[in-house]
Amino acid sequence: TLANLSGVLGLSLTKLAPKNILDTQPFVDMIVDIRTSLRDLGQYELADSIRDRLSELDVALEDSPEGTDWKFL
Repeated sequence: TLANLSGVLGLSLTKLAPKNILDTQPFVDMIVDIRTSLRDLGQYELADSIRDRLSELDVALEDSPEGTDWKFL
């Protein structure tokens, strides 16, 4: 799972303390970029799955014509 993978990398994506947000930001940015590429390729089911998994980790995505923004809930 994404949570397990983040643990291998020494990151935690669940209930982050403010000091950990900067450590996790590049990783979440990378996942969001991958999701955007999948959407561009028409792989909507997989892109939606990534959105759902991030949501389970309290990461909200907001799509707009300018791109996708994200935030911790």
